[in-house]
Amino acid sequence: DGYVSGGTGSPVGPQIDKFSFSSDGNAVDWADLSFSRSGWCGVSSSTHGYHAGGWYNGPMSNVIDKFPFATQTNATDVGNLLIAKNQDAGACSLTHGYSMGGYYPGNSNVIEIWSFSSDGNSTDVGDLTQARYCLASCSSTTHGFAAGGDSGSGGTPHNIIDKVSFASGGN
Repeated sequence: DGYVSGGTGSPVGPQIDKFSFSSDGNAVDWADLSFSRSGWCGVSSSTHGYHAGGWYNGPMSNVIDKFPFATQTNATDVGNLLIAKNQDAGACSLTHGYSMGGYYPGNSNVIEIWSFSSDGNSTDVGDLTQARYCLASCSSTTHGFAAGGDSGSGGTPHNIIDKVSFASGGN
């Protein structure tokens, strides 16, 4: 199954929707985030979904939300990012979630990591090659990737692809 939540537009709700990978059909309302927001990074372990950062009608957030795939249960706040930010890139190894870059105001180059095995705050594990936000991201079994993005102030979009090792972290 797949999950989507939050978003932009009016109104932005806290809703987490679930849709099937095995058959065509509409998404259904599954659960709720701990509060309404957009611009967050999303990652997943084998058993839970995570949403980190984001904003809506107020200050940016540093909240890391977690919700289970097995039961229809609302997300809970299980930790915090180092800074409140949005539009960061997410990646995941088998054991950890990653938040890369983002906007806070100003651009971040920080790569943050948190554990899937125990709830808690993120820690700084390295830096992107350039501070930016609105990044695309993906994960392989060994690395997280943050691609593109913007540095704001009418700047040119970036064509950079950064790669972070899950085994060693770092820049």
